[in-house]
Amino acid sequence: MKSIQEFYQKIDAQFTKIITREFCRKVALGLLCRGNLLVEDTHDIAESKFLKAIADLLNTTYAEVQLTPETTDAVLEKAFSHGLVLLKDITRCSPQGQVTLYELLKNAPNLRMVIATHKPLSSPGTYPLFSAQLDNFLLSHTPPYLHDSFVTEWLETKRLPSIVISQPIEPPLLGQAQKAVLDQYSNHEIKSYVIDIVKNTHAPEAKKIGVAMGASVKSAIDILRVAQGRAGLQGREYVIPDDIQAATTAVLSHRLSVQRPHEIGLCIEQILGFTPVPGAVIGSTQKQVNL
Repeated sequence: MKSIQEFYQKIDAQFTKIITREFCRKVALGLLCRGNLLVEDTHDIAESKFLKAIADLLNTTYAEVQLTPETTDAVLEKAFSHGLVLLKDITRCSPQGQVTLYELLKNAPNLRMVIATHKPLSSPGTYPLFSAQLDNFLLSHTPPYLHDSFVTEWLETKRLPSIVISQPIEPPLLGQAQKAVLDQYSNHEIKSYVIDIVKNTHAPEAKKIGVAMGASVKSAIDILRVAQGRAGLQGREYVIPDDIQAATTAVLSHRLSVQRPHEIGLCIEQILGFTPVPGAVIGSTQKQVNL
């Protein structure tokens, strides 16, 4: 557990006045849980500089790809030989390119994390991501992601502020922290709670509130993994229902297919509301919690 907190403290110390606390925690959880991030596109040139800074912090290599319908498999395969990858405008990638990306996201051996930006499907020239592709992204994030201090400096100087990495993280620390996440304890009631939540995304009650297609088994695995990571960040060696609820919102917000996309948060909250919380577990709660 100490390695989890030490890793996060190093991430937070470097980026505390560059990105928001919520986005910082998602980046840290993505790395700790070996997952990728899907970020709503803001046409922001800071995203490239930020991800390059993460690569420097982790002592790994970095690649950036501007995706278009013409992006070739060779370009994608070359990018995925690096440790961190920024995929810009993933929803502009052709269906065939999406298939290539799907295989690379599942099988790239040296990959630490991918951050992919996406445009709304209402934008011209975009293609929807198929459900299995969405499952390749552990978490998603919507703006804002830049800290007010960073934006203020940008406005005052009229130039993009530099991001200087003062103390890179030693490679063994990330591996130790990732192992510590897997070692976080979750009992039978907690695992059953995760299963019940995912099952309830397919229940008639979910259909009534606008869920068109429920969550996958992969979602259940990811909910538990993110909950384990959150528990470690909170200083615990065990998972409680709060962790599961926070992880559910973070993991399902881009995966559930709902009739009114702007209400997906409400749909998840209602699903959590009609899923019984394990009463025998210390820390049970029915309030909405954040990562």
